[in-house]
Amino acid sequence: MMSKSAGLIFGVGVLVAVAIFVINPSSPGPEAAAPASGASAAGLPPGHPEIGGAEAQATAEGPFATVVETLASGGYTYARVAADGEDIWVAGPTASLEVGQEISLAGAMGMENFHAASLDRTFESILFLNGFAGRAAAPEGQSGTALEVIYGGGYTYVRVDLGDSEEWIAGMGVAVSEGQTVAWQAGSPMENFASPSLERTFPRILFVDGLRVEG
Repeated sequence: MMSKSAGLIFGVGVLVAVAIFVINPSSPGPEAAAPASGASAAGLPPGHPEIGGAEAQATAEGPFATVVETLASGGYTYARVAADGEDIWVAGPTASLEVGQEISLAGAMGMENFHAASLDRTFESILFLNGFAGRAAAPEGQSGTALEVIYGGGYTYVRVDLGDSEEWIAGMGVAVSEGQTVAWQAGSPMENFASPSLERTFPRILFVDGLRVEG
């Protein structure tokens, strides 16, 4: 019998299989966020399914859930989240989550009756995420000066000077030169994002909409 939590995910508009289901975002992120350092496929805690692959991408698309409780174990972060009035468990690479924070469930891979050996605990239903992404966080009209520019996988990665801080952003194929002013409309943050095309991990990066050069 399908669990109450799995039924919730079906209710918010995704397809559920008998014991394993995948939430496919309508517009997946550029690249899957790889597990944090020390949590590679070869070093997963005992009892963990492999996390990764094109079918398990974390994006800032819905459905969304609100963090209620967090646990850290075996190089992963577990979170009990509330979605549509129900509580479900999710797990992903180590990340700093706060109670009340909203995260995306898009691109998740689920299992039922999963036993986490590192916690000595069995979850009736749990979703595995490649990374924790939230709702758009950057204010509209955000802009900054390009300090460093990298191209990879069809995206432009820019380290920008925001005046009182610096931030890495990424947007669809825009030509940017160091010293130019770049602007964007909104951004979705990701923690510990690993870019296979760049062979580099960003502790934090904003994937932005409407990236453009203003000067």
